[in-house]
Amino acid sequence: MLRSSAKSSIQTLSRGFLSAEQIPSKSGPIQFVRGKRTKKVSSISPQTQKIITQLSVLSARKKVPRVLKLSNEDLVRHDAVQRAWGVYQKDKRIKNKSDLAKQYEAMNNAMTDLKSTNRELYDLANVREVNKKFPLEFRIPTHFPPNKVWYYDYVPKDETKTTKEN
Repeated sequence: MLRSSAKSSIQTLSRGFLSAEQIPSKSGPIQFVRGKRTKKVSSISPQTQKIITQLSVLSARKKVPRVLKLSNEDLVRHDAVQRAWGVYQKDKRIKNKSDLAKQYEAMNNAMTDLKSTNRELYDLANVREVNKKFPLEFRIPTHFPPNKVWYYDYVPKDETKTTKEN
């Protein structure tokens, strides 16, 4: 259970239990090494154990966090914080939804104005282009900056056609 190498003065202690007589008297650092875990002796046959394992996997449900053991004062505080957080999240969702509704309404108003002023521009703005991907210059407003801020090697498609022809 206790090994000592000639190369190093570090002694290795395995997972097994040592009695007082087995502990070395050398004064040197002891390093713990995890050994292979052994199964506990069970009175259940391997076939029964296999069935139990399969049933436990099939009936496994989502783990539920432990119930907090709080005093009455702490429970009242916890509930107040939970309710306040829920109200905050609800207000945030409502604000986001109203912002999106305002944006949609503004776009809709702009399209109706364009339709009433110039029908040709309206038709050009609503032409469906097949197999057109988003251009690299197209910037979508996001909440976070992009990982790659600038494309240094970017060449627009029009310039690539002229360079290939030359």
